[in-house]
Amino acid sequence: MLVLEKADVLSVIKWPYVDSMKVVQPDWIKEMFTAITPYYGQLRIGLGTLRDFYLPYVLLVISDGEFQRVQIEKINCTHCQSPWLSANPAIWDLYISVPNKDEAWEVALSRTQVKCPHCGQDPGRRSIWLGRILEAG
Repeated sequence: MLVLEKADVLSVIKWPYVDSMKVVQPDWIKEMFTAITPYYGQLRIGLGTLRDFYLPYVLLVISDGEFQRVQIEKINCTHCQSPWLSANPAIWDLYISVPNKDEAWEVALSRTQVKCPHCGQDPGRRSIWLGRILEAG
């Protein structure tokens, strides 16, 4: 797994290759990077290898050098309707390029879920991180 710095992400968006290997879904990378840029210390773009290309993922920084693959989703808390970006690790497709998928899946499911920062309730979707949706401009 390669974990990209901001400058690396911008390079991949312009030229979707790393070390002569193709990076798929550069438009998805651009969309996700735009959404998570305000949180790039907590969330990062990573590349996993699958056959002969790189597949992008969003990674939640767990600790120094430890990352969790997540799907970023826009959700509204089911209790107070507050809007959030949610990091959900419980999407099986996130682990397609992981050598030990079952172990990675178990770790993902064991991550502590967070409560809505606004009302303190379960937001209604598996979330191990929530961030405010920041409007552009």
